[in-house]
Amino acid sequence: KVTASVQVPLKVEVERRKRLFSNQDITLLLGSEGVTRSMLAEAFGTDAKIPLRMLDDRDLEPRTWSEWLAAGEEGAAFKFLPARAFCVKARSWRPCKVVERKAED
Repeated sequence: KVTASVQVPLKVEVERRKRLFSNQDITLLLGSEGVTRSMLAEAFGTDAKIPLRMLDDRDLEPRTWSEWLAAGEEGAAFKFLPARAFCVKARSWRPCKVVERKAED
C-alpha cells in the first residue's frame, strides 16, 4: 500500500519560493504594499546600509555563509556576490555586488 503525503519537503518548498521570487519585479511587490520610489529615496541616503539581519530569513535560506562565500569565490579569493539595490539618485533598482561582510558580534 502506497500513501501519498500532501506536505512538500522543506527544501523543495524553499527552492520553489526562490524561483518564484527571482521572477518577481521588486518595484511591483513593494508597490503592492504601498511603498513608493519616493519613500525609498527618502528612507535611504547615499550612504545607507541595511543590516543583513533585516533581510535574512534563516528558515527559508538553506545556504550557510560559508556556502555563500564559496559562491562568490573566483579561484581562491572572494570577489563578490550578485545582488540588487535601490539607487536613490535614479530612483530605480540596479544590479550591485556584495563585496564584504562584517562578522556578527
